[in-house]
Amino acid sequence: AYFDLRAGDLDAIQEQVFARLAPLPEAGGLLMFRTEVPQEIYQRVMNTNPSRHAGRGLPVDSVSWPEAQEFCERLTWLLGLRVRLPREAEFRSGWKADVEGAWSADNSGGRSRETGTSPPSDAGFFDVAGNLAEWLQPTSAVGETALVAGGSYLDAAAALKTLRLAPEEKRERARHIGFRVVVEPGAN
Repeated sequence: AYFDLRAGDLDAIQEQVFARLAPLPEAGGLLMFRTEVPQEIYQRVMNTNPSRHAGRGLPVDSVSWPEAQEFCERLTWLLGLRVRLPREAEFRSGWKADVEGAWSADNSGGRSRETGTSPPSDAGFFDVAGNLAEWLQPTSAVGETALVAGGSYLDAAAALKTLRLAPEEKRERARHIGFRVVVEPGAN
């Protein structure tokens, strides 16, 4: 039923998603969003937008870990490829220490900024440090917490020079937490 509802948007969603993917270094063909998931794509896939800071190009915020999982499941249906949250090692491979200009408490004006507008990491990924902290895929779905990584616009620029990892309640819907996705070509 869900697929039938999205059939008219299928080509546009696939085009938007594939345009945002980049290969993860040394990850055996895995692809990861170069940016956090923007509200425009989240809205098209989920037919809702929980974000407190609204804007098509802004990253989706105020999304819980179960909601991020639901997005991954629906996007898997639409792409015909397995979509999931990044694991810690995958997130690290896209991260770069000491990114000048990352969206932080020092330069963001106290809110998230449009995806893809900060300097990219050497691997070509944006906002892996700063802008929004991001949900990660835990090693086990069991448990009440999951890690968020990367820090956010609430953190000082100096704090973003090391990869920040923090456990959060999976039901947390904080305005400074979003996510990006990994796509596994050839898996569904």
